[in-house]
Amino acid sequence: MRYRGRHRSQYAARASTVVRRSGCTPTSLANALRCATGGAIDLSGDQVRATVAEDEQTNPATPGWSLADARLAAKRIPGAPALLVRREAWAEVVRARQAGLAIVLQGDSDQFPGTGCSGVFEGNHCIAVHPDDGPGGSWLIGDPICPDWRLEQPAILRAYAEKLSGVNVRFATFAVPIPPIADPIV
Repeated sequence: MRYRGRHRSQYAARASTVVRRSGCTPTSLANALRCATGGAIDLSGDQVRATVAEDEQTNPATPGWSLADARLAAKRIPGAPALLVRREAWAEVVRARQAGLAIVLQGDSDQFPGTGCSGVFEGNHCIAVHPDDGPGGSWLIGDPICPDWRLEQPAILRAYAEKLSGVNVRFATFAVPIPPIADPIV
């Protein structure tokens, strides 16, 4: 097991209107950064978003952030490990996860089935992916639409990522693995 920490939603009570509307990437970055630093850096989506001015964003005319914007934010957060922006085949996402890295993954959320929290939004989106496994081969994800961490099947996450950008998916990883935690006392 690796450090997880609390999940923050872009719909948190104190979240700004901007983050509620278009803060999935900064909020996912905040959740992934919290994991990668073992909780040493614990920011909200609003705090992350404040590190990059609107006129510095890759495309200020669009409602959300690119992964390049997330990389710039990570560079400006004191103590944050380097964020590596990648565009590679799904197999590299799997390898990054197996290496214990926190992943920021962009995709099209209409691939999430059902009426659960992830299924209520259909459009370009960003989530955090944690390397811990769940039952039945599921992966732990931090979807900023959801109130807490949740599990998802890797095939659905792959469809989510590939629908947005094709075979070479858009994702980012921190340069250091998430620290392991001691076995919890039962």
